[in-house]
Amino acid sequence: MKRTVAVAAAAGMAMETLANDDSNASNKAKFNLKYAPNFGAFPQMGGKEPIDFIKFCNDQGFRAIFDNGLMGKKPALQEKIAAELRRHNMDIGPFVVRAKKGGQSMVYADSASREAWKQGLYDVIETSKRTHAKQALIVPGND
Repeated sequence: MKRTVAVAAAAGMAMETLANDDSNASNKAKFNLKYAPNFGAFPQMGGKEPIDFIKFCNDQGFRAIFDNGLMGKKPALQEKIAAELRRHNMDIGPFVVRAKKGGQSMVYADSASREAWKQGLYDVIETSKRTHAKQALIVPGND
């Protein structure tokens, strides 16, 4: 009887330890390459908030994320994203730079469109400084 109680107690403690161990949800291993899911991937598991998504991706072994919509996010959120990535020793992949809605292609001789692109490139530089992104994908015309 004593042995049965001891075994049951040990099993109960083991079950409690496993139930409280958050590492079961983690991959623990890191990918060797910088695979980078986009915000919005895995919404049921990673959540829809960028910071939660970064934490989830880190737990799953990803070493980077990318965000096509980075330029459209407010600077304060860009800074939060960058800080969370740094905290997890992760990188941000390329972000997308597009003509402003209704804008012309950057190859047209239209001076207003060229000035809009020029200003947009200054915005790209500022976004890159805030987020430490090293690459941008430039779409030279409108969608």
